[in-house]
Amino acid sequence: MLNISKILPLKTKHLIIRKTLSDDVYLLLKQDKQELTQLFLVGVKDKTLEERITFINQKIKNNELGESLSITVCIENETPIGFVDLKLDNKTIKISYIFDYDYCNNGYCTEACNKLIEVIFNKTNIKEIVADTIEGNISSMKVLQKLNFKIYNIRKNAAYVKSLNNFLNFYDYKLTKEDNKKEMVEYRDLYDKNRKLTGEKIKKGDKVPKGKYYVTVVVWIENSKQEFLLQINKKYNKWAPTGGHPKSGETSLDGIITEIKEELGINLKKNELTLFKTVQTEDDFVDLYYLKKDIDLKILNIQEEEVGDVKWFSKEEIEKLIDDNIFLESHIETFNYCLEFIK
Repeated sequence: MLNISKILPLKTKHLIIRKTLSDDVYLLLKQDKQELTQLFLVGVKDKTLEERITFINQKIKNNELGESLSITVCIENETPIGFVDLKLDNKTIKISYIFDYDYCNNGYCTEACNKLIEVIFNKTNIKEIVADTIEGNISSMKVLQKLNFKIYNIRKNAAYVKSLNNFLNFYDYKLTKEDNKKEMVEYRDLYDKNRKLTGEKIKKGDKVPKGKYYVTVVVWIENSKQEFLLQINKKYNKWAPTGGHPKSGETSLDGIITEIKEELGINLKKNELTLFKTVQTEDDFVDLYYLKKDIDLKILNIQEEEVGDVKWFSKEEIEKLIDDNIFLESHIETFNYCLEFIK
């Protein structure tokens, strides 16, 4: 554990990861009162400042003793937004986390835990990390799945949740050093010419078999100024609308919501998007979506691996991009379809 504590603080794309300090007590008090944060714990806590200071000082003492490691996750302006605890038990580390609900659904928990897992496996002789979560805590389950944890045990009716007045199962997860090295392979579902699922899948990047099709999703986002949101596609270094391909098991609508979340960091509801056209090509069904929304570019969380820049453009400015050959050619037709739709 000491090997990990000595290399703190750590920095990621959006976060600072450091040891917990006494001043972090105010984040703890805030979390105590958040109903959604406490839903699967013991419920909203009625703790005093003095009680929480004692609690957090004990965590700091445990850090010094090397019995466990209490970590605070901050955003770039050093505002604390969550806690991650690491506890060593017989050459296995148990990881747990709790985040300020105001900062949930932004990928921060996954980003912080992913960095810590990287450090644990690369800087120590630990070969296994475990975690657990309670039935119904979908957000926590998604974090563990993204981190490649696997369920290895289910504890039936192991916890009574007062707020739900019910006994729920606990799910035990683990991640081995070997599994962490394995690259997550992304698959896409295949369809026949009538767009019926065939039950077959292909890996991302593989050639589509003749006579089979996959789904492409594209969204044209327009604001109240009649401007369209475009992004630099890093693969081609040209401007294009947001889009991609649904992962295996996702519907078309699920897929475009995922792409918007991954590439722009925007959370949308299904009823905000309108499917206005489907175009069938030689090997795919291209679903075109429309979104009317004013989006502040300052709040975007851009996926830097794929997106170079994001800007609003008028219709005339997009036509200029096309003339200058810096707009992705495959989307010229989708732009024209969009203009027809919004007439």
